[in-house]
Amino acid sequence: MKSKILIILGALCMLIAVVIFVSKNNHIIGNNKTTYGKIYYDNNKVNYEGEMKNGKPNGKGKIYLENGKLYYDGEVKDGKPNGKGKSYYENGKLNYDGEWKDGLYHGKGIIYYEDGKINYEGELENGNANGKGKYYNASGELELEGTFKHNELIE
Repeated sequence: MKSKILIILGALCMLIAVVIFVSKNNHIIGNNKTTYGKIYYDNNKVNYEGEMKNGKPNGKGKIYLENGKLYYDGEVKDGKPNGKGKSYYENGKLNYDGEWKDGLYHGKGIIYYEDGKINYEGELENGNANGKGKYYNASGELELEGTFKHNELIE
């Protein structure tokens, strides 16, 4: 009889612990359920970790390459970088810091060479220099400055 009571109490304690964990890691915003979660590659390495809404990556999160290296850290919408965020080279150095839309550089941002020097800073649209900006050569010297359209200097 004592062992049955201990088993029931143990199961009850585990259930309470699970409920507390879930309630602390989930919250409701409107009718959309926002949770923290992870998505894995077939090799069991993390593909995405962060906020999820209705089971999809949405909110603040991190996207990883299949080799486990961090690719992106920032805002995500439907699994793609969207909003403010940073992407990284495979060696861990910063690649881009700025605004994104549908997985592409979009808005104000800075693109870096792999050695950390600035490659481009300015306005971007659909992954291209579009608007006012500055291009720098690999030595860090200003090479082009002005208004760009599809990566071409127009004025």
